[in-house]
Amino acid sequence: MPTQERVLKLQKTVKVMNLKKHATARDFLHLLGIMASCIEMIPYARLHMRPIQIYLLSHWRPTSQNLELNVPITQYLKSHLIWWSDTANITKGRSLQHWETHVTITTTDASTSNGWGWGGHMDSQIVQGTWSDIQKTQHINCLELEAVLKTIQHFLPQLKRKNVLLRCDNSTVVQYINKQGGTKSIQLCQKTWDLLKLLIEHKIQIKAAHIAGKANVC
Repeated sequence: MPTQERVLKLQKTVKVMNLKKHATARDFLHLLGIMASCIEMIPYARLHMRPIQIYLLSHWRPTSQNLELNVPITQYLKSHLIWWSDTANITKGRSLQHWETHVTITTTDASTSNGWGWGGHMDSQIVQGTWSDIQKTQHINCLELEAVLKTIQHFLPQLKRKNVLLRCDNSTVVQYINKQGGTKSIQLCQKTWDLLKLLIEHKIQIKAAHIAGKANVC
């Protein structure tokens, strides 16, 4: 759990940001730096940082614009700052208990090689499906993550309050799940957000592991 000093510093910085109509990119980086210092101590801190990071990058180009650029403080941004204002969220602390896998789930390749379908299995139980024409136009990384979400949804009644080890042959998806999103793909980050919100709601802990494609079969 973060120290009381760090909690107060974080809450004060968020409060100041909320009161402004604009803030500089430097102000945003200062706030994100404080949040980042709490990542290892606050559950799902990374997840709740991502919308703020993406919001900043949608208004500011670090390679071509200076740190004094003014960025608007919108209601959308404030809706994501609210989580950081709640003392219960930022003082919860992370469990120090040793991770013990309760359930292992494997998702299968979601590419054209399997006829535009997806699948997953948990022990001897298998779930499979096909993509719609619209879904087929999405990036393969998004399809792989969608396959994870569909598989989790299918087995949800058996996964509640469990520690789940997810095996997947897409290294980007593994990274996005373990890092609670990312800033390179907004669409992939949104899908990660949808997945993790579902897991949080049902008290499911997840870790993702990369496996070779040829080992990833039902």
